[in-house]
Amino acid sequence: MSFHVSAENIRVDDGHILRAALRNENGDLNETEIDLNNCLGNNDGHFEWNGNGYSNSAEDIHFSIEGGDNVPILRARLFNLGVSTSFPARQGQI
Repeated sequence: MSFHVSAENIRVDDGHILRAALRNENGDLNETEIDLNNCLGNNDGHFEWNGNGYSNSAEDIHFSIEGGDNVPILRARLFNLGVSTSFPARQGQI
């Protein structure tokens, strides 16, 4: 089961800390967090799994649950680090 199905109060703080209240095996809610900078990177303006530090080259970072299937989406403007910063950033999502 995906975490967002049973989680409550899912949010991203400081642009990279995913926090939520998750139920343990007894049904009790526990606050937990994961630093997305430890598992997501920015590869030429695209999110990259198993990367790191994506938020250091991103702006307009936001998280939401979207659509009829309630899919968790992280969106950000990710800068393409290989070109001049005068070019617009790309919008990425995971």
